[in-house]
Amino acid sequence: MRSLAERKEHIKLMALRLRAIRLANGYENISTFTAAFNLTRSNYRLHELGEREMKSTDLLYYAKKFNIACEWLLAGDGAPYRSKNKSLALTQQEAKIFYYLEIETMKLRFYEKTDKVLEEKLQIKQQELQKKLNLKK
Repeated sequence: MRSLAERKEHIKLMALRLRAIRLANGYENISTFTAAFNLTRSNYRLHELGEREMKSTDLLYYAKKFNIACEWLLAGDGAPYRSKNKSLALTQQEAKIFYYLEIETMKLRFYEKTDKVLEEKLQIKQQELQKKLNLKK
C-alpha cells in the first residue's frame, strides 16, 4: 500500500501528463481545451492541477478521448499514443508531449525546492525571534 506522500506524488505526475497532452495539442489554457474536447471544465481542471484524484472511469475516458494509452496516463509507461504500429520511433506529437512533460516536471521540482527553502528561512527567522524574545518552543 502506498503512503500518502507517494499517492500525492502519483497524482501530481498523472496531472503533469494531462497538462502535457493539452499543451502538445496547442491549447494554452484549460477553457479552450475543454470546450474543444467537450469536457467538463471544473472536473478536468482539478485533475490537471492534481487537486482531485482520477477515478478509473476518468482515466479510461481521457485515454479514449485523446487516443492515449491508459498505462502511459496512469504510470508513464510506454509511449503516450495507442498504436498498432510497434515502432520505437516517436511521432512528432509524442515528442511534443514528452517535451512539455519534462518542462512541467522541472517547474514542479523548482517550486517544491523553492517552497522548502522559504520554509527553512521562515523557521530560522522564527528561531531568531524566539531567541531575541527569550522564548522557548
